[in-house]
Amino acid sequence: MLTEILLRLPPAPSSLPRASLVCKRWRRLVAGPDFLRRFRARHRRNAPLLGFFTQGSRGICFTPNLEPPDRIPTAFFSFLEDLRGCQILCCRHGLVLLFIPTRLMVWDPSAGYLSELSVPQGFDCWTTSFSGTVLRNGGDAHGDDHFQVFIVARTNRTEASACVYSSETGEWGKPISTTCSSSMAPRPRPGTLVGRSLYWSLYGNSHGILEFDLDRQCLTVTSFFKRVHTMDRPDK
Repeated sequence: MLTEILLRLPPAPSSLPRASLVCKRWRRLVAGPDFLRRFRARHRRNAPLLGFFTQGSRGICFTPNLEPPDRIPTAFFSFLEDLRGCQILCCRHGLVLLFIPTRLMVWDPSAGYLSELSVPQGFDCWTTSFSGTVLRNGGDAHGDDHFQVFIVARTNRTEASACVYSSETGEWGKPISTTCSSSMAPRPRPGTLVGRSLYWSLYGNSHGILEFDLDRQCLTVTSFFKRVHTMDRPDK
């Protein structure tokens, strides 16, 4: 009965820490992995927005969104200021994908851990057409602890390529390529997850969409040309 009562605490950052101070029994209960999994699953639809990241000329800054005692102090993320040249590539499912020169990092702010990944060979992370996306295996912020990282880029004049990293194996898969017009390149933005596919917009002299099918592990391009609208001059 106690477990069912504590599961109904509001999903505020201060709820479980306060409950853990009541007694040792409560502390053991609310710190247990099974309880935390059920707590996250119960409140997944009404989780509060803790804050947001912005990136500017001075680096990455965190702006808290809640009032005390639930306010997350900005000092909690001060280590980002020490990562020179750090860029945020994607935030999804409670994970943040960071790019630091020559390497990638997956950060879980709630758990406080960082996973460092090397950029796979053949991918030029300095190009403006380089993009990355991170997904948790469970498909949402309350899935399991494993994750996947997807990167896409132009690897030569006629191809766009994708590569997938799995935290379960700790390795990058083989690059997956598709023919792509030399006038189009992926935008340096996170991929959009729709169903079981990731999408990136392509820009250049013509526009298009780059799709990565998560189930079939294949990459395809849908291209379309810009539409030019003309107006007749009034004197004609």
